[in-house]
Amino acid sequence: MKLAILTSLLAALAIVFTACAPKEDEKTLSKDSFPLLPKDKRAESFDAVAGKLDLGGEVFSFMDFGDTMKRMGDIISSFVQDMQRMQPNDQSLAMAAHVPYDALFTTLGLDNFTAMGVSSYREGTLYHSKQVLYLPGGPEGFFQLTGSENLPFESLALAPKDTDIFLAQTLQLSVIDQIIRQGAEDIFKGKQGRDMANKLLGEEVSNGVTLSELLQKSDTRLTLVIRLDEGSSMPVPGMATPLSIPEFKTVICLEGMAWLITDDIIEIKENTREDEVDGLLVYTPRTPPPPGGPMGDLDPAIIIDPKTNNLYLTTHLEFLHECTSTKTSLKDKPGYKTATADLPTSGTSLIYISKDAFNTFVDVRDEVKQSMPMGGALGMYELMLPILGIGDQSEDSAFVTTVGPDFIFSEGRLPVTADATMNSNSAVVVTGLLAAMAIPAFNKVREDSREKAITNNLRQIASAGQQYILETGDTKVGYKQLEGEYFYNIQPVAGESYEDLVVSEDGGTLTVTTASGDEISYTY
Repeated sequence: MKLAILTSLLAALAIVFTACAPKEDEKTLSKDSFPLLPKDKRAESFDAVAGKLDLGGEVFSFMDFGDTMKRMGDIISSFVQDMQRMQPNDQSLAMAAHVPYDALFTTLGLDNFTAMGVSSYREGTLYHSKQVLYLPGGPEGFFQLTGSENLPFESLALAPKDTDIFLAQTLQLSVIDQIIRQGAEDIFKGKQGRDMANKLLGEEVSNGVTLSELLQKSDTRLTLVIRLDEGSSMPVPGMATPLSIPEFKTVICLEGMAWLITDDIIEIKENTREDEVDGLLVYTPRTPPPPGGPMGDLDPAIIIDPKTNNLYLTTHLEFLHECTSTKTSLKDKPGYKTATADLPTSGTSLIYISKDAFNTFVDVRDEVKQSMPMGGALGMYELMLPILGIGDQSEDSAFVTTVGPDFIFSEGRLPVTADATMNSNSAVVVTGLLAAMAIPAFNKVREDSREKAITNNLRQIASAGQQYILETGDTKVGYKQLEGEYFYNIQPVAGESYEDLVVSEDGGTLTVTTASGDEISYTY
């Protein structure tokens, strides 16, 4: 009974004190008790940007440039002109002073970049992050390089359920052609500008195809699929112990880009074997890579799908077959579903990284720190690349980018905050760091292909020279004497020159040097 009376008394006192407590001034505080400037005093772009962000998490950042980007061209012009007046005899400054920087900023789309914002709040062990680039009128110039249309991520069907890294990215390389042409017009007015652009873009890239034609035909959708398997230890100079490197099985797809191979823009047929497997054209090296390398037993291949004109590259042919015939895709993986929950299902870019991939990166980083004398210096780079400082992850990550009528918007779940990804493009950095470990396989195939192509060129020159000597009775003959009659002009493969080569009656060795300084020889 006494307890009931005491409880009633405390409740009555609470009601009295609540009634007497001062009330919030609704005129100065918002409904979330966070004061904002009146609308007429806010930055013009604030509502458009902040409406896509989350206020109240670990990070919220907004920056309005106003017309700064529009004025930047004039600011740079004034600065360069002042420098030119101080150094009137400097020809490079004199030329730079006549560049219309305001027009270039427009061509590049920078004058349309008005504001940006980021936000992040914790969601489990990850950060739910958002980034906004505010572009009134829509993305222009180089902002269009990564796509101007949101497309469904259909290439997810290519990724098996145990995929560790997935990237789908739109690439509009034709924008580069447009920027070069307009930029030349900006700098060199009228016909002179058009002639300059035509000269640059009209340069032949390969097999009669110009740079302009290559760029205009190279709008594509890039897909990258990587799976991590158990690898091996690799000795590294300067490290006390071998570095544990996982085996990367990789597939790259370039949609609609099979013409690079079928039109001999990239010449591979001479150094590869062509087979038809299940309706696909499969090109494998005539000399396969040696087994047991740091990335395991490689089985690289280039594949063309005649039905879709898609071009595939893979480090392991068996992995490509697994990707194209998989019954369960990445979309069925619980970790992927959690990472992409509520994210857009279409856009210009999708990045997914499994917790295992992040933890592999963490393990390799820690091994380097512990084994290399200056390993601790990596901590300095964490300030610039926060992703270098992450710890073990317990959840998968994903990030989606979409484009709208006045913005480029990215949203996802990452192990670092949005301002860190904005400053360092951390998700792309990690993808690059991990994928780069698979690239040597392709580089090795490409280098072998180039070396064989150059050796074949030298063999052709030697054979033609010996034929010339037999027919004329001369004791030696130079390349220029043979060109045109015994063979057509031989195009360089890697920046080498054949013009000074001489074939002798008694035999010898022909040697050329590539642009990278490598010497390739052929003895006849």
